[in-house]
Amino acid sequence: MTAFAFWCACVAMMTLVQGEMFTSLAAMQSALWAEREIAATINDYVQEEETRLAKLKQLAADMDNHSRRVQENPEKFLGNPVNAYLLIKGFTIDWDRDVTREITTPKPDLEERIQKLKESLPSYEDLNGAVVALLRLQDTYKLDTDRIAGGDLQGTPSVSLTGTYPTHSNVSYV
Repeated sequence: MTAFAFWCACVAMMTLVQGEMFTSLAAMQSALWAEREIAATINDYVQEEETRLAKLKQLAADMDNHSRRVQENPEKFLGNPVNAYLLIKGFTIDWDRDVTREITTPKPDLEERIQKLKESLPSYEDLNGAVVALLRLQDTYKLDTDRIAGGDLQGTPSVSLTGTYPTHSNVSYV
């Protein structure tokens, strides 16, 4: 009966390990999709910011051109009540509409979207688990630390451990 109990325990452990392995792979795939969504969100934000900055650049150029023209003969320009009105309007109503809005455009939705997607990414607890797993592999299979750090896990290529986030240009998917 003891052998049967041992065999049942082994089968249960194998099922548990396979289940954890599957869950881990599913979680990492989810993290990859979240990474893709975060990249798209950031790219959208950058595009919006580039458009906003182009508007600001054009606004600054228009103001500079206007100021240069007016400074050629300010008495003549300001002597005209319509010009004086338009100048004051430009520094009040138009300023609020064009300048203030473009300078102080908050993007709380960007941070909110990224934080929501970040929930699908691995946590520091997951990172610690990965470190423990690498140490267990190293200890169990007597792997050389330099070879692991170089990305060589007995014929399975990976990125070397440089302490930086792997970019898509230095990741080998062989």
